[in-house]
Amino acid sequence: MTFGEKLVQLRKQHRLSQEELAARLKVSRQAVSRWETGETMPETENVLGLSRLFQVSTDYLLKEELEEGPGQEEAISRAAQQTAAGQGAANHGKRILGIVLTALGIAGHLAIWVLSTMILVPVTREEVQPDGSVHYVGGGNVVGYEYWGFIEEYRLQAIFALLVAALAVGVFLLYRTRRAGKGKE
Repeated sequence: MTFGEKLVQLRKQHRLSQEELAARLKVSRQAVSRWETGETMPETENVLGLSRLFQVSTDYLLKEELEEGPGQEEAISRAAQQTAAGQGAANHGKRILGIVLTALGIAGHLAIWVLSTMILVPVTREEVQPDGSVHYVGGGNVVGYEYWGFIEEYRLQAIFALLVAALAVGVFLLYRTRRAGKGKE
């Protein structure tokens, strides 16, 4: 079995795409593709990285006559399970973080909204005149309940931005972990 064939087999057993393997080794996907097709051979540091990642010997990777030795299949299986478990734990942590950030963003916006319905703030109202012109009423004389007016009155723009960012990052993490979970099925 050639180096490229062994690399394809190990990569697939570990459920890694060429992109994921390339990212772990800090090389391009094209480099991994060329290694797998036998077009080129990786540099020594990358062979060592592959050996560590897949928990196989460099002899196994480099020598064509060296096929799977005794216990090699179990080592490959064990390494694949460890890699899957590590990815599962990382995805679980990201999922928890996504849930917390999403909940924080929603709860924060809900709290601001509830307060904005309870505390009067100066508002500017737009009145359309019979002739079609627009007249603005307010500027401190008119008070009412308004979400954005409440945020401006109490200078909560930074908190509002942080809550929007937390919500966006949380939803993004939940989307990514869900997508990663579907990819394994």
